[in-house]
Amino acid sequence: MAKEQPGTGRIFTRHAEPQPVPDREPPAPGALVASALARMAGMLSDMRRIAEDRSRPVDEYIAQTLTAASVTALQVPPQFEIPERIESVLITGPTGACSLQLGDRNWALTIPVSGVLLISPVSLLLNRNDNRILSSATPGAYFLELMGWADERY
Repeated sequence: MAKEQPGTGRIFTRHAEPQPVPDREPPAPGALVASALARMAGMLSDMRRIAEDRSRPVDEYIAQTLTAASVTALQVPPQFEIPERIESVLITGPTGACSLQLGDRNWALTIPVSGVLLISPVSLLLNRNDNRILSSATPGAYFLELMGWADERY
């Protein structure tokens, strides 16, 4: 008995292989390269927006003694003229309740017995004119530090 020639065997209709049919004519080789470069430029543009600029570290802090009679709040001045992304907040002071205002956010906080309260990780975007205020009715020596990065893209 002779062997079957390739391509002349039985055709199984249940397992037919799909035949590729092009939707349109293939583009010219130059157009393909131009299309690939345009796609790559779009991807690089997205990567540029996603990447973080960490060339300007922000380390804003103030240490002050709050008294019940005269000084009841600490205000930290901004370090840069451009927006700052705050990633961590450090508060030290006597145990008790305090209030922290960063931009339009107001937090009622309680400083633990250790006297150190770390809020991290966060991502707060603060502009030059946003408030950075720690206030407390409990007298004592307080320290407020804001850490992050300044980025002119925001």
